[in-house]
Amino acid sequence: MVKSTAQKLMSSSSKRHILSCVGEARRKKVATAWHEAGHVVGGIGLGFRLIWSSLKARDLGNGEMSCGQTAWEAPTVIDPLQQTCVALAGKVAEEKRCGTATHDAARDDEAVIQTYAWVCKVGRKDRYKPHADIIPRLIAVYREQPDRVPLQVRHIADDLVSQAMPTTVQAVNDNWSAVERVANLLLKHTTVTPELLSENGISWRE
Repeated sequence: MVKSTAQKLMSSSSKRHILSCVGEARRKKVATAWHEAGHVVGGIGLGFRLIWSSLKARDLGNGEMSCGQTAWEAPTVIDPLQQTCVALAGKVAEEKRCGTATHDAARDDEAVIQTYAWVCKVGRKDRYKPHADIIPRLIAVYREQPDRVPLQVRHIADDLVSQAMPTTVQAVNDNWSAVERVANLLLKHTTVTPELLSENGISWRE
């Protein structure tokens, strides 16, 4: 059967659309890999203990899906500035590799920074040290309901970012080869663990 001109045009258009979708999905996956690699290398460099980092999609619980997540052991000592450095490292690595940060975990990173800004606020107010168990719950609130972030917390978060950004950029630049290796491992294996990093010559603490 000979296809009509209209059918040929529709077929060509469909192929271009499919290729466009595949290209966009690949671009997003690559950006996510570099973003999470930035978190991994930044965190390990500051002595944080990695549990895993993954490109798998996860449900945010509000009808949205987010790709990419890096999990750490709960810190024994809460240092808001260090936590801010780790949160910023994903954006810094993605921008260096892709030219701009469009990763859909940006809201998560912002929520992390605002959570530790809240820790600063509470500590400055009455020296109360919150239990680490509250941190994940507060991150979830600030991620899903950003309007609930107090104005004072936003101001402290801005200060933390200003202080942490130069250190974060320097750390990412100094360890760029490690960021590249972790990003490639994520693209190959989807999930990386300390064991996989060690097998590939990336130490637990750099």
